[in-house]
Amino acid sequence: MQLKSLSLRNFRLFESLDIKTPNQIILITGDNAQGKTSLLEAIYYIATLSSFHASSDRQLIRFNARRNKEDIAVSHIIADFETNGQTRHIEIRLILQPDRNGNPRYSKEILIDNAKKKTGDAIGKFNAVLFLPEMTQIIDGAPEMRRKYLTLMIAQANPHYVQKLNQYNQAITQRNALLKLIAEKQSVPEHLDIWDQNIASLGAYLIKERIKVINQLELEAQFTHHELSHGKESFKISYTPSFDPARPNKIKQNGLFETIQFQEPIPRDHLHLEEIEQLFLESLKKSQHLDILRGVTTIGPHRDEIRFFSNNTDLGKFGSRGQIRTSLIALKFAESDWLKSATGQQPVMLFDEVLAELDQHRRKDLLRYLLQNQQKFLTTADLNLFSLDFLSISKLWKIQNGIIKYPEK
Repeated sequence: MQLKSLSLRNFRLFESLDIKTPNQIILITGDNAQGKTSLLEAIYYIATLSSFHASSDRQLIRFNARRNKEDIAVSHIIADFETNGQTRHIEIRLILQPDRNGNPRYSKEILIDNAKKKTGDAIGKFNAVLFLPEMTQIIDGAPEMRRKYLTLMIAQANPHYVQKLNQYNQAITQRNALLKLIAEKQSVPEHLDIWDQNIASLGAYLIKERIKVINQLELEAQFTHHELSHGKESFKISYTPSFDPARPNKIKQNGLFETIQFQEPIPRDHLHLEEIEQLFLESLKKSQHLDILRGVTTIGPHRDEIRFFSNNTDLGKFGSRGQIRTSLIALKFAESDWLKSATGQQPVMLFDEVLAELDQHRRKDLLRYLLQNQQKFLTTADLNLFSLDFLSISKLWKIQNGIIKYPEK
């Protein structure tokens, strides 16, 4: 996988940008707030059609692109990339225009090789792995950050997963609305049956896929983590579904649902899809009373938890900044290896200030990993963090106010 060219119009602070991207390490330097991170974000958006950095895609549209309420603002991301020996073309348009009442209405258009595509059909045509310093939230942030990370990764290799997840979320929304009606005596519990069956079927697929992917990701990450920590630290990923088919949930005597959390990883590889579905359906029935009281579905993949451990210490609760950052870096290399295994293509890697907050030994080890044959984009505000050997083989770009310059070495 290689990004060959990139054009941006009204994206973040970029009014206009057109660059060719060589198949090598590209080191982007510049002061803060000049566009380094936004450039990586644009490349990652081509892969996932979603931003990990922004809470809404509307934030990606350059602020000055829409000076009046009546204006239509359009942000363009256009790229050529090579995959499986073929050059593909993608164009993404993020559109903000007024509706009948003058309020801004957002829409997105995607074209691949000049043919319009739905988002689900476009995700994963291009593959990329992104490291941002704030992605430590994957380890020490809220559970939804870990679920989002997992979804963006799996989506690049398995569009079917995204389709199932969207259908599952829609079913959960419908079931929650029905739960409120039942609580208000406007419906009856028997009407939940059709939604429970649908949710159990879709949820079982998501759980089974997460079990498989997390196990593979853990194996890939353990090796890199062992190297970066000089064999002093172990690494584990613990996946605990809110409905856990390996340890079915229990009912308290007062009828309230009890979710049991486990810190240590529990083997779940042996579980069959049909078995997970049946156990999930039974648990939905058992949790029905509590769900009606709360007006929400209390179990399912939308409430799954993933925890990261080093030397049997929960990094999200007790990990040091260095441990968390090292684990996140190992996770990102594991993500790259997993994507290559799942798609047959080596993804483009995007690192934002990856050497910051690492000691000299870990920087040296990481630079050795970064020298592997693969297109990479790295940003830094401090070139002194990089060795002379690394700088000698890198293409150096300098960015200022959204404009890229190519200084002579």
